[in-house]
Amino acid sequence: ILFFYGCSDDSPTTPVNDDTLNSGSSPTITSIEANPTFANYPVIIKGKNFGLSRGSGYAEFNGTKAVKYLKWLADEIIVYVPQNATSGNVVIHTSDGKKSKGFNLEIQPTGTQTPPFIKYIDNENPMPRQYIGIVGENFFDNRNANYVEFNGTPAFEYQSWKDNKIIVKIPTGATSGDVVVYVNGRASNRVTLTVQSEKPLIDMVLINPGEFYMGSDNDPYEAFSSPRHKVTITKPFYVSKYEITFDNWKKAMFQFPTYCYPIPEDMNKPLTRVTWLDAVKFCNALSRRERFKEVYEITGDEVTNVDWEADGYRLPTEAEWEYAARAGGESKYGAGKDGSPGIPGNMIWHTGNANNQTHTVGSKEPNAWGLYDMLGNAAEWCWDWYDAEYYSDSTSNSIDPKGPPNTDGTKVFRGGAYSNGVDKTTCSYRFSLSPTEFQFYIGFRVVRNAK
Repeated sequence: ILFFYGCSDDSPTTPVNDDTLNSGSSPTITSIEANPTFANYPVIIKGKNFGLSRGSGYAEFNGTKAVKYLKWLADEIIVYVPQNATSGNVVIHTSDGKKSKGFNLEIQPTGTQTPPFIKYIDNENPMPRQYIGIVGENFFDNRNANYVEFNGTPAFEYQSWKDNKIIVKIPTGATSGDVVVYVNGRASNRVTLTVQSEKPLIDMVLINPGEFYMGSDNDPYEAFSSPRHKVTITKPFYVSKYEITFDNWKKAMFQFPTYCYPIPEDMNKPLTRVTWLDAVKFCNALSRRERFKEVYEITGDEVTNVDWEADGYRLPTEAEWEYAARAGGESKYGAGKDGSPGIPGNMIWHTGNANNQTHTVGSKEPNAWGLYDMLGNAAEWCWDWYDAEYYSDSTSNSIDPKGPPNTDGTKVFRGGAYSNGVDKTTCSYRFSLSPTEFQFYIGFRVVRNAK
């Protein structure tokens, strides 16, 4: 079954500035982890309306402005407590001049007990996101606000914290250097740890938050795509630069589905003839391979639970896919590499130039955001269930939509394929198929939350 929707050439796509989600709404702090804490310790501030990025915003600790930030998202900020901060109200100031109400944070004086001491680390040459044991003394039997730092990067995931041993996950982005344990405001000795540099299997491109218009009121298949409505993507995410290839699949999954054969000589062609279920299983396998948290719980032929906050690989939502395909452009083919309206012959493998076959990924020009083959070559599975009335039921201002509930048992795939003409290899042409069926022209790409 094929379903289509169009993308009008006058659909504006604009990035969201720092203030978009603050307009008319003041920031609100709902919790601070950990509380109490110590000066110079990182804390996680959760809430809403902080803005999509820091900009000129800042956190203030009882009148003392913080200067060191690890993350600033609309609903979460990770920031180091300033050195001279004292107990009292924490206030968030956003880049549009708004500020939150105060949230009380207790800052304790530095402890006077014997400082912590690292004897050794029980894993040599580990990789990021791998758990290791730190053996020593004076760590205390409860973590509380205490933490481990890897060459300047604090860890936030712990399996256990005992007085003589800490089991901690090396944070993403950690590099070789000194490991330090902080307990009650006091630092341990420094122990050098070599952290393996890892080369991810998939090249990823960071996509910043923004807003665009999804759907069309001027498409031949308006019953499935209208009304055109504004969609806001509030959090950054990574998307694979290329479609998943046969080579990618072999390295992550080792074996191909029986219906995927014959395997082409060019293993850098986009993988096709895989089901939606195959694609989500690949996402979990890739997450395990690279030590990210799996997004999907799979039972039999069904995904029974989705952890949208996990840092592992997943399929893009339709909204994420179209946002990335448009790349800030207003044309139905998105924006070309120089930002001007995309030209099908330069960017897309379609019936007019593909010679009835897929081609090596990346052999056409990318779009303005550095993504290849978003249109044409292989069509791409998305997360969403299909519903013919979904766009009609969508609100005029949709934030991070994840699609409708299951109504007809099919999943959406997007972008058109080498077997389609240029009228169907657009950034908004959509179709669907059962999640356990495959077609010779359907592949996929992956995304991952940017944390």
